[in-house]
Amino acid sequence: MKQKISLRKKTFIALAAFSLMMLLSLSMTSYATAKPPEQDESHGRGLSMSMGKAKGHNVPIAKGLTFNITAMGTAYNITNTSITNTARVTFNATVHKASMGAAILKVTEGELKIGNTVYSIEKGWGLISLHSGKIVVHLRVTDPDGAKLHVMLKGNLTEELPSPFEVGSSVDVVFKKPQSKLGTQFFLDLTGTLKRVG
Repeated sequence: MKQKISLRKKTFIALAAFSLMMLLSLSMTSYATAKPPEQDESHGRGLSMSMGKAKGHNVPIAKGLTFNITAMGTAYNITNTSITNTARVTFNATVHKASMGAAILKVTEGELKIGNTVYSIEKGWGLISLHSGKIVVHLRVTDPDGAKLHVMLKGNLTEELPSPFEVGSSVDVVFKKPQSKLGTQFFLDLTGTLKRVG
């Protein structure tokens, strides 16, 4: 049993690391090919020390900010996608690290509900590319029987983050199937919001 749990933990970490590296790679490629930011005359540099500019805009995300992501939609049985159920996910996440092109999120609490079954979120990590608008979140959840499962949410922000990104402000987010899923049980197709709450 301990070996199985250890294997699941290693698999979860490996999947999360791979997806974060891939998305960060896309973000850095986008940043490398983007038009350089306008020169800040007051500092003689490409980046404003007081505002922090990227592609001519204020950086909307900084370390320590807290967001709520809530999305609803449909869960599709992976072995028979004609079998569907309602799905809803909600969780809070804090910006663990932030750069000019990406932000790494640490998920602190939340739940996934499919039909009447509630999966408690134990922990998770995510990454948002500020240039492409792509978002990937990996979650470790527990079902009512205590089994631990892996959730991947992969999608896009439908618009640029406002700058400044004030508390209470939000943008729409879409997580698409088949990339978004709960283990080997359900594909997830969800639409919702990313809202700053702290």
